[in-house]
Amino acid sequence: MPTTLATPLQRTAADAERTPPAAADAAGRAARERLLQLRLKRRGLVDAIGRRDPGAVVPATPAQQSLWFLDQLSGPSDTYHIVRAYRLQGDLAPCALNAALTDLVQRHEVLRSALCAHDGGVVQ
Repeated sequence: MPTTLATPLQRTAADAERTPPAAADAAGRAARERLLQLRLKRRGLVDAIGRRDPGAVVPATPAQQSLWFLDQLSGPSDTYHIVRAYRLQGDLAPCALNAALTDLVQRHEVLRSALCAHDGGVVQ
């Protein structure tokens, strides 16, 4: 009976069956992150864009400061809101839709950002 050895990059069908989907997703994300960091390092861009610590106070950009000032001056407005409605056809998997939207918000920090006053200025 021949024996097959799996390298760390190879997964067997038995491994896939034993690995819970959440763990497989986390492992896949971690592998993609390592690959991205390696590519950035090769190009000399490792320190070009760093991740900020969650909860860190970050100054607002000039564009954000302008919008915040206008909001404070004129009050709440829907001027910058873009409303869209989409009709979905077919069966809807609420869990899959929720997971996709949650993943989208986790991936794009701008969707989680909020502006607030802090020490006489505006911060994210």
